[in-house]
Amino acid sequence: MKDDRIKVYFDTEFIARPYHLELISIGMVREDGETYYAISAEFDPKSAKPWVQQNVIAHLEPEITPKSLQQIQEEILLFLARRTPEFWAYYASFDWVLFSWLMEDFNAMPAHFPKYCLDLRQEIARLRFPKSQVPPNQNKHNALDDALWNKELHERLQTFEKKLKS
Repeated sequence: MKDDRIKVYFDTEFIARPYHLELISIGMVREDGETYYAISAEFDPKSAKPWVQQNVIAHLEPEITPKSLQQIQEEILLFLARRTPEFWAYYASFDWVLFSWLMEDFNAMPAHFPKYCLDLRQEIARLRFPKSQVPPNQNKHNALDDALWNKELHERLQTFEKKLKS
């Protein structure tokens, strides 16, 4: 039987207030290099703090049509169809909450999806990965660029761990 597992690196941009998160955008990249990116049509830019307005919202690609959360959910399910994802994010807590909400809740997620996300920042700590070997991230706060960076970081972490074991 063919192994259908695939690593999926993702990032979200969001508006955070106490007890409230709003998705701005989500970027995903599978280990095979295929990407997904969407901007939500359901966030209120006026509710964002000035930093988020200046560093995230102001840099959203105007040529990309924002989508409903329902459409984003459906497209992600298609993007991950027939695969068992292994989710990875950097400082994953809020990203995972937003992803879980996109899927409605843990019980609504496809049964073959894990109910957890692996955290690249924790891998850095676990491996004692040198800060000097963390790849530069030129375009922070773009969800797709950050997801691509997550993939690059994880590849470096895997190479580093193999060297430690040999």
